[in-house]
Amino acid sequence: MSRLDETNLDDELEAIHRKKLRAVKVRMILAIVIGIAVLATGIYTKFLRPKSPLGGPCRWAMDCQPEAPACMRESLEGGGVCSRTCDPGVDCAEGIHCISIELDQRDERGLPLKGGYCFPQSYIDIRKAQRRDAGAHR
Repeated sequence: MSRLDETNLDDELEAIHRKKLRAVKVRMILAIVIGIAVLATGIYTKFLRPKSPLGGPCRWAMDCQPEAPACMRESLEGGGVCSRTCDPGVDCAEGIHCISIELDQRDERGLPLKGGYCFPQSYIDIRKAQRRDAGAHR
């Protein structure tokens, strides 16, 4: 091999090495940007996003304050209210009552679990009206 061929081969190898280094740098920068975006989203969702109090509207449990950690919804399409467990018959707060409900979860015998959850009176009134309307349409 001549000296000129060795120089061309070295230049080609160096160009390939630079391309690989550039690809590694781009991947690292992309991974860092994605990591920062995920972290920022998590911080916003956990700490900065406005949250509803007990009896307030929600779509998911993350929409509720820690004092009411559950979002009770009738279906996936509809909205719900922020709630927490309670003893049936005892008011959770003014205008918010503890209602015994049957849950989708089952115990070891296969029977539906029942529990008390806090619901605002306005939500209870809406549910009663919907049940009356559903009964009238049958």
